Amino acid sequence: MPSSALTPNLPHNFPPQALGTASAAQPEVLSNTGKVPLPISSIKIGGIDTSHFTQTNNCGAKLAAGASCTINVVSKPTTAGSKSATLIVNDAAGIKSVALSGSGTGSFASKLSLASVNYPTQQIGTTSAVRAVKIANTGTAPLPVTSIVISGTDATDFAQANTCATPVPVGGSCAINVKFAPSTIGPKTATLTVVDGAGMRTVALSGTGATVSSTLAPNSSYDFGLLKVGKASAVQAVTLSNTGGLPLAIKGVKLGGANVSHFSQKNNCVGNLAVGTSCKINVVFKPNALGSQSAQLIVDDAAGPKTIALSGKGQ
Repeated sequence: MPSSALTPNLPHNFPPQALGTASAAQPEVLSNTGKVPLPISSIKIGGIDTSHFTQTNNCGAKLAAGASCTINVVSKPTTAGSKSATLIVNDAAGIKSVALSGSGTGSFASKLSLASVNYPTQQIGTTSAVRAVKIANTGTAPLPVTSIVISGTDATDFAQANTCATPVPVGGSCAINVKFAPSTIGPKTATLTVVDGAGMRTVALSGTGATVSSTLAPNSSYDFGLLKVGKASAVQAVTLSNTGGLPLAIKGVKLGGANVSHFSQKNNCVGNLAVGTSCKINVVFKPNALGSQSAQLIVDDAAGPKTIALSGKGQ
């Protein structure tokens, strides 16, 4: 007949344990004291406070005659106060049980540094600077952080990386670094949800995706016509407009081409052009020789370079 024994088969009284931390393991050895293999149906924790104890073992489904295996039991309380449960071993020789007891000490409490994060308008296809949301452990026990996720309508436009993989020590903190990377134009919203030993809290995330764009008017070419050598034409005004959703960085305005010395320009297009505003570039033709003359007005901004062909004739 199958026969087995647990050693020491005595109650396991764990010392008080800080909430969210695991005690040292206390072993029970299961021995096959019979002469035939011992089938093992189950090894589990049962009783009132099952969730506050864990077990691991190397026993497998069957124990050879004369062999033994080890069951390691750990106390890991998640709430304060006394805890009790039972280690239950069910094998072919019958059911054996060992009483478990322990207690949780301390309390979980935490605080998030921000309730919401609103990002500045961000160019689509680019990533914002990091905004850090900190979880501070304001309790009296190490704080386990069990879940950090971003969800909601535009969850894929936000991302997070964090330093909260291990319990946060009392008085310490960990950081959740959140970025905004819009893939399309328009307002975006999502929710950062944090679950730790003290409960669940949320942080509202928002931002707007935009593009950088601009136009020149006129946007193709301008012919000043016939003009006497040495005489300046009337001013031809060219308007640069910011038609995007972000400030437009102006890199430079200049003239180029074969006969650039016959043309001149003045402008007030410097720095960043605010959304919905424009600036002026005044171009003048003053031929210094007979014949056809040509050049280009070249405007380089964050949306890319643009050119307007310029022409005129000295007579």
